[in-house]
Amino acid sequence: MTDAKTAPSVSDRIQVHLAALPDGIGCRYLARERDGIDAGLLVRLGLVKPILRLVPRCAEHACPWQPRCAHWPAFEPEGGGPVAGIKYKPTPLGQLAAVDATRVASTLDDLPLATDLLVLLAAGPASIFTLHTHFLRRARLATRDGADPNLDGLDRPTLGGVLDLLVEIGRIERSKDGVSFHLIQASAASTTGSIAASASARR
Repeated sequence: MTDAKTAPSVSDRIQVHLAALPDGIGCRYLARERDGIDAGLLVRLGLVKPILRLVPRCAEHACPWQPRCAHWPAFEPEGGGPVAGIKYKPTPLGQLAAVDATRVASTLDDLPLATDLLVLLAAGPASIFTLHTHFLRRARLATRDGADPNLDGLDRPTLGGVLDLLVEIGRIERSKDGVSFHLIQASAASTTGSIAASASARR
């Protein structure tokens, strides 16, 4: 079993994933099953852009995961299943993150979700389940006047990825129960400013 202290960070795993995209094409299944990365997190951070039309077959970009992937037939012409948005290409920011893992944490500065999490946790510890329920309720209320683009499609794995990044850069800590998070005392006085500023100090 890999020691949590020596396991690759979220930023490092994202960098490795982006650097190893076959022919510059990523896939939700490749990210999750090979690299342990949630593709929704990559989209939320602005590191990749989903391919919505003319989604390539797995063989067309020499996906190394195809021999062991149960989903590759869906991308064949006769597959018939919905494949829009499952594959993606790196954005210019994603291309930078592929060679510099610190670019991953820097995306938190432009992510309203990260700021919202810091504000919520400033009020006290909360579990990922409580935080996810909060955002789901907020999204339902937002639909009255039009969906909030910052909350649309937010699922628990993506939320967990953002929380893990905030842990990684030292803004929050995971509680002993493994599911709750709390703001680190040093950052409790201010939840504004550069979120990722502490990332460079920890690397």
